[in-house]
Amino acid sequence: MLEEELKQYVDNLYENQGDLPELKGLFTKKEYYQLLKPVVELLEEKKGYTIDEMREILYKKSQIEEGIKEIINKKDMAPGIVLKYGTKDFEETIVTGNRQEVTIDSNGNIIPAVEEMTEDTIFDLASTTKLFTSLSILKLIQDGVININDKVIKYAPQFKNLGDVTIFDLLSFRVPIKTSQRIDTAGSKKQATDILYGIEVDKNNPNLRPYTDMGAMVLKYVIQGATKEGYYQYVEENILKPLFMFDTHAQIPTNKLDRTANNNLSGKLFGSGKYVIDRNCPRGVVHDYKARIMESWKGDLTGHAGMFSTPEDMVKLNKGLLEEKILDLRLLEEIAIDRTGKKYYDETGEHRKPSLGLLSHLKNPELTESSVHHSLSKKASAFPGYTGIAHVIDPLYGIYLFQAANRLHNRAIFIDPSQKDKIIVNEDGKKSILLPDKRIITDSSRFAWDRDPAIIFPATRLVLQYKMLEDMCRLLNIEVTKSKKNRKI
Repeated sequence: MLEEELKQYVDNLYENQGDLPELKGLFTKKEYYQLLKPVVELLEEKKGYTIDEMREILYKKSQIEEGIKEIINKKDMAPGIVLKYGTKDFEETIVTGNRQEVTIDSNGNIIPAVEEMTEDTIFDLASTTKLFTSLSILKLIQDGVININDKVIKYAPQFKNLGDVTIFDLLSFRVPIKTSQRIDTAGSKKQATDILYGIEVDKNNPNLRPYTDMGAMVLKYVIQGATKEGYYQYVEENILKPLFMFDTHAQIPTNKLDRTANNNLSGKLFGSGKYVIDRNCPRGVVHDYKARIMESWKGDLTGHAGMFSTPEDMVKLNKGLLEEKILDLRLLEEIAIDRTGKKYYDETGEHRKPSLGLLSHLKNPELTESSVHHSLSKKASAFPGYTGIAHVIDPLYGIYLFQAANRLHNRAIFIDPSQKDKIIVNEDGKKSILLPDKRIITDSSRFAWDRDPAIIFPATRLVLQYKMLEDMCRLLNIEVTKSKKNRKI
């Protein structure tokens, strides 16, 4: 009986991969079968085992711990990490490493100051903040306050150069836009705001790389104009409070700063050979330079970055979304419809634009460029963050994943291609750069590319196994209750 259930389960997953032809078969039926066959074998061979005992067996086979040790202990690509994933009924948490390694003393010297990573650590979400912007717009649509095809200037007339641009245009990255100068070069909040207000359609841009912060930054003002209140205040009243997300802030309360992951002292190695360290990002200050200059960290949240949260709060958000506490499921699923992933041709041949939804990242045919694992459904979406955040939710399968790390702290986050010869690699694969003054700095510039195959993708496969295990247990009348599992490695 279970073998037939497995076949049907595999067929269902295979058919739900995606509607576009290039998404079909990215994860083959054979791969689904190999992934899920161990679940059936457990149920057949371990009769009398509880579901928790069977989960433990699957966990040990997943090699997630080995992946985390590779990225954190061997390659040293982040001081520490918190990983959470699960279903509506089960949540698993893994914590390891440190939330701080060094600090700056009163003389300006960088000195050791180790603090252990904890599950309640508060992280800078970076671009994962766009999730709140997307949800806010969809919530306003659901409540009948705005229409997705309304022009931006209806609610934010200060954007006079965006006359015919709609909310949908910005939410879906459909229209390329540009400012007269980089906002992160502004000398004050007022200057940065004035630069943003002058944003216009980039008519000469073919929009081949459509992802940008700019649309989300503008949509903040649409939300404020439609609601007559601050953006963060709207998020707080309509998302954070209903889901009891009391550790999620634009401005971190003073009494919570000691729980905040340190992102200070990130470095960039430029083509000139000069290595520049950012010393102006103490705990509680947002790393993103645009959000920093616009003082998001003082409470005036920007639409693209600036939110701080804990992994536990982000799980509350994921569960709340899966349980339709904020949005109807049909609207949540709109986030995962591909709005940009079209083919185009130039003199070098055929190419494909990145797949993006409503401020979200979607499944890409190239797994190395995909924030969503190929095994997930066409309804899955991701909101990654530059600071070391991974956020994935699949409302069709009822599963989620959230991973946080402070990969910027005391590390090189950018190395100009002309300086690649400065990179040294040890026997564990750890990359560092040797500076002219003989300092050796750990390289975390490829964190996301190394992390995903080592941690995020194995966790995704494991949570799919957990989901099938729960489904099969219910079929066999084995009790499934809500539970959690915390692990520290």
